[in-house]
Amino acid sequence: MAKPIMPKENTKKKRNFSSFKNDEAFRELNLENLIPWEIDTEPLIPTAFFQERLDRLQDSFDLSSYEESKKLLIDAICEEAIHKFKQLKIWKGAPLSSDRLTGYVDYLIAARKRYIDKPMLCIIEAKKTTFSRDWLNVWWK
Repeated sequence: MAKPIMPKENTKKKRNFSSFKNDEAFRELNLENLIPWEIDTEPLIPTAFFQERLDRLQDSFDLSSYEESKKLLIDAICEEAIHKFKQLKIWKGAPLSSDRLTGYVDYLIAARKRYIDKPMLCIIEAKKTTFSRDWLNVWWK
């Protein structure tokens, strides 16, 4: 007896989104340019707890040389920024996947649920080499 012929599954391998170069990402998303956000809001005044935590991190860790130590700083900043928004939750190292792409985000903000749901916002890439030079300077001033 002959075996039934089964339709072939889509065996195309998903591409990891962290492997994209800027120009590839723009083409994948059919974009030519980005429009900068203009957010009209008052600056967040750092709490005493946050200041103490930053002081301790600076005293205890090298916050500029290694990705893992930079994540300590990002954790503290994210915690401070989201503290008053009880409806939101930060997911760290969350897996994301679509029909063509897959990967893990360093930090993602989504509604406070037991699972990740839309809408969501990927906020930080801790691996950027310019992180300590450009972004950290803003927080230390």
